Amino acid sequence: MKLSVLLPGMDDQFLWFSNLYDVTGKTILVVGESSDGLAKFIEENFQAKVFFIVHEEDALFRSRLTLSANKNISVRLMDFSQTDFKDNFFDVVYAQASVTVKERKKIAKEFFRITKPGGVLCVGEMCNLKKEVPQVIADVWNRSSLAPLFVDELVPFYESAQWKHLDSKDLSETLDRFYIEFEKKAVRNLPNLPEGEKKLHKKFIHKISHEANVFLRHGGYKNIGFSAMLFEKEIK
Repeated sequence: MKLSVLLPGMDDQFLWFSNLYDVTGKTILVVGESSDGLAKFIEENFQAKVFFIVHEEDALFRSRLTLSANKNISVRLMDFSQTDFKDNFFDVVYAQASVTVKERKKIAKEFFRITKPGGVLCVGEMCNLKKEVPQVIADVWNRSSLAPLFVDELVPFYESAQWKHLDSKDLSETLDRFYIEFEKKAVRNLPNLPEGEKKLHKKFIHKISHEANVFLRHGGYKNIGFSAMLFEKEIK
């Protein structure tokens, strides 16, 4: 199976991460909608035990459709800030474009709780490239229920939740590719979906399409970035 992630950060985030950390045979939590293909790729290529969580019912239905043939991945609906997992359960928590929200602090602490000592968190976040962004960008974030931080605030934020910073990668250049590819795929695939599936996808597509329009045609690229970060839960 070829890796093909249609999210901010694209394939680049996982490829960067996998060069720094070997996920083979690990217990991994993949977090957030549209990461189902990545969860499948990890399970099939790295003999890993993969859990996959989303926080909305529509996303759960879409992911279960995508992963219906793979019985080895546990797909669940959970609040990212209050999961059902035991303490120190995962070797890896992997979140790509899924935790740029107001509840980020609680989520970072929850990820810390469920990660084993010596385990890692790989997280990719949308971010602001300037401390003060134009109103059109603020409107995009409000409409998408996102709460990005200024890029220089990201690492200190996670460090304040006890995570030890190991490495970072600026993946802002992937956003252009992501939004262009998303628009193409939405236009190409949505009309061909069965009516039941079409309804599940429409809300998500509408949200991302608005972001794409601002980023590609209204100067969003000057203000919007994406950063991938790797953290460790230190052994004490």
